Amino acid sequence: MVSEQQYRWLADQVYSVDNQKNNGQYKSISKKTYYYDRNNPELGQFQVLKAKDNLDNGMQAMAVVPIVDGEPDISQIVIAYAEPHFSRGIHF
Repeated sequence: MVSEQQYRWLADQVYSVDNQKNNGQYKSISKKTYYYDRNNPELGQFQVLKAKDNLDNGMQAMAVVPIVDGEPDISQIVIAYAEPHFSRGIHF
């Protein structure tokens, strides 16, 4: 089961889905495996199943699963999403 600390890391890392991002732990997120916190490998890893950066509506999200015993556990899919970037000129 994904822990609260892992959820917090996912909430922070979803902002890396932004194609314009150039700082932070990850320059950009794509479909591969990452540590939740590369400075704390004991926290575990997750695999990105799909990442989306929609410039039309500002949505940034990723579907991820934890790595359990070296394999992606698709029974624990998590959808992490970011708040819209109004600085991109998107208005609702």
